Amino acid sequence: MAVQWPFIGRRTELERVGDAAADPRCRAVLVCGRPGTGKSRLVEEYLDLARSGGHRTAHLAAGASAAAVPLSVLAPLLPPQDAGAPTDPRELFALVRSRTVEQAGGRRFVLGVDDLHLLDPASLALLTALCTQPEVLLVATVRDRAPLPDTLAGWWRSGRALRLDLAELERPTADTLLHLALGAPVAAPAAEALWTASRGNLLYLRELVLHGVADGALARTDGVWCLAARLSAGGGVADLVRERLEGLTDDQRGVLERLALCEPLGVDELLTHTTEPLLTALEENGLITVRPDGCRLEARLAHPVHADILRSGIPRLRARSLLLDQIARTESYGARRTGDPLRLAGWRLDATGTADPGLLLRAARLAHYAHDIERMHDLARAALRHGPDPRAHLLLGIALGELGRADEAAEVLGAALDQVPAEELEALAITLALNCFYGSPGLAAARDRLRQARERGGTPVHTALTAFEALLLSLAGRTTEATALLATVAPAPVAPAPVAPAPEKTAPESTAAEKTAAEKTAVDGGPSRCAVVVAAARFRVLLAGGRIEDAAALGRTVFDLHRAAPERTGLSHPAGRLSELAGALLELGAFADARATVLEGQALALRDGVTSLTSWFPLQLGRIALARGRAESAALHFRESLAQARSFAVPAATLGPLAGLVLAAAALGRTDPEAETALRALAGPAPAGPDTVRALAWADTVAGRPHQARTALLAAAGTALAAGERTIALVLCHDLARLGAAPDAHALLTRAPADSALPDGALPGGPLPDDALPDGPYATARLAHLRAHAHGTAAELADAAQALTDLGADLAAAESWIAAAERHRRDGAPRPAAHALARAEALRADCEGAATPGLTAAVDALTPLTAREREIARLAAAGTASRAIAEGLHLSVRTVDNHLQNIYGKLGVTGRSQLAAALGESAPEAATNPAPPSPHAKHAPHPPHRAGERP
Repeated sequence: MAVQWPFIGRRTELERVGDAAADPRCRAVLVCGRPGTGKSRLVEEYLDLARSGGHRTAHLAAGASAAAVPLSVLAPLLPPQDAGAPTDPRELFALVRSRTVEQAGGRRFVLGVDDLHLLDPASLALLTALCTQPEVLLVATVRDRAPLPDTLAGWWRSGRALRLDLAELERPTADTLLHLALGAPVAAPAAEALWTASRGNLLYLRELVLHGVADGALARTDGVWCLAARLSAGGGVADLVRERLEGLTDDQRGVLERLALCEPLGVDELLTHTTEPLLTALEENGLITVRPDGCRLEARLAHPVHADILRSGIPRLRARSLLLDQIARTESYGARRTGDPLRLAGWRLDATGTADPGLLLRAARLAHYAHDIERMHDLARAALRHGPDPRAHLLLGIALGELGRADEAAEVLGAALDQVPAEELEALAITLALNCFYGSPGLAAARDRLRQARERGGTPVHTALTAFEALLLSLAGRTTEATALLATVAPAPVAPAPVAPAPEKTAPESTAAEKTAAEKTAVDGGPSRCAVVVAAARFRVLLAGGRIEDAAALGRTVFDLHRAAPERTGLSHPAGRLSELAGALLELGAFADARATVLEGQALALRDGVTSLTSWFPLQLGRIALARGRAESAALHFRESLAQARSFAVPAATLGPLAGLVLAAAALGRTDPEAETALRALAGPAPAGPDTVRALAWADTVAGRPHQARTALLAAAGTALAAGERTIALVLCHDLARLGAAPDAHALLTRAPADSALPDGALPGGPLPDDALPDGPYATARLAHLRAHAHGTAAELADAAQALTDLGADLAAAESWIAAAERHRRDGAPRPAAHALARAEALRADCEGAATPGLTAAVDALTPLTAREREIARLAAAGTASRAIAEGLHLSVRTVDNHLQNIYGKLGVTGRSQLAAALGESAPEAATNPAPPSPHAKHAPHPPHRAGERP
């Protein structure tokens, strides 16, 4: 990994320096900013640019040590110290000016100086004298808040100097820089941690990365850089921070150390032990920030790295003394603020290693509500050092689950199931069952734990625990059982009338009727835990059962209920609801809304440090990209999801991303042997889940085993229908149609006779009613695609293709357009065939090299035009005259006309006026002497990406 990172995020500033250098009136460019913002790098880049343009350059660096020797910084510009060298300063300055002008050779001599403010007076005087010459341009860095020399300040005020103030990098630029510097994608939690620690400071960011890679805190897993441990600043950053702290008084350092251990602290509180001028000086020097928080002003250290460096340098006994002193101060004020118990317990734990168990438990609960999961974990574990306590077991188990340690959480919670107080039983049982379900114990153990809790708790916990069991059953692919179970404790899952998703909204909003129903279950001024669990179970049953529009309409309400619940213990984190909602929006075909919802949930989870969800969000992003036909982009997301999932001790968490990688590779017409092997090993001999079946079926198709693939998909679709999983059944059947078995898929969905016998275990009985099939625009388009492939006409295939195109499902749409073209060709209709094929080619261009069977099987046979004929046809359709086409392509006019006659015959048209429609392109505007095309001309700009799409 290179120490010199790519030059990112400063191109605009570099252009401004170049513009200033081109102006002979400009004497200097002053690049100002805080340490680490890239001032010196900008100067280096411009000097390189100037040298490549033939300019003479010199790069000098000032410093505190160099300032002790006058003119030492400018030594490269001084004449040799021989017997003839002048000793009089005026003569020396004149000689240096003339030598510099001579070296410039009629152009500008660009002089770069780092840390101009540290120059000694003699060097500064000589430099100023040099810059009075129009042949010399000064490009210098100046530290933020450092005073400018009078002459340079005067030039700036009079417009003869440009001042550039560099700020820290913006977050998107920093993310791009990380990707380029590390040579591979960076997982979202790692990028978040690096951003939080560096805040866009280039120097801090680089040193954090280099040190993190060196000590293993940043590790590359499955081609993705992930956070393996807490980041710490290396020696370079520490030295820079210590340099900033040099010269502080003992009182100033004492305030900074106290903030490093206890921030934030109220300004009024600090002023009882220090002075306002002292705090003002710290704020003016950029070492602390002061911001309002409610009715008081709070002080914090200006940068997270400062806090880390200061804490690491405080002796243990001094830290203990500062913490105990702050505890006494806060208690003397009454400790009345909401978060004071948490802060007191944390400070006492840090100072002494223990605290009162009751205070620790109270603080752990507050940490849970503040989403400080690591602190919650430490406090609950500290409480257990005083002896077994079911409440401490509950809080520790919740923390372990949120940190992605499901098996440990299940063990801790299981030990407390029989002893936990009645008021905590519901929360503990739900958390225990969830960790059993996602951990090694599995669904059977989760259901058994819920049964034990129901027997012990009786009526007060029956509804919530039964609804949660229904939720787990549906997640396990047993939605028919889940629906029946949920009906015993709650009304049938009826959602409001379908609401079409608005493009400008993140997700469909809930209706007033839904909110009223939810509010009836609220307690203590907010929704109860039971209300959230029942709503979440209803959402899952609706989505799995094919009521996609209803589920999408309910999903946002479930999130709002969860977030508003005053008692969240046992509910995991509300960001998980947004991942689930994104899944519903994906099945609805609202791809942009789905992606926005995923990013909203990911930001919420990253902000609160919820480790257990880190693999789910990139998994959903990959699924959305794959539905759009962006297989390469999808694979990047799946690799990030896999890398995050492998950091947990739960192998089953890797099933989803492994299946996604296999599917993405198959969409590109190739296999991913490593992912496929791992997926088959994890799936084992037991019946595989639908995602695994889909992935392996597509892999079998690529490997030349289409019959095996179709048989597996058909059997899985039949099993899904039997279990009430209508949404996934449609997905499986749509895959069947895309892999050439549309009649069998259509027969399975409608229970009609098929051309080939269904495998054993397929569902008997009459046709399903239409309302039993999944709803929503995407499901409707996929059903139309499937039916048209099975028994439809070319027009019906084209209608299905248009519906998929309108949604943005480009890969499936391209396949359908190709099928429509093939059907038109068989029907003897070359013009609509050419139109359909042109639509397919336009979509395929955005599908990142996709090569599915539906794209590749008949393209060659369907293409009636050669590459040259297609080029000429498009130019003619655009209104370009034959002579202009001939000149642009270096052909004779007769050759162009001969090609056009062949084109007309192949497409079934009679002239130019019909070409655009036959090629599926817009008709040209009235021709106004179009310019002749050139074979060397640049291609037109690529169409803009659709909203929500990974570029």
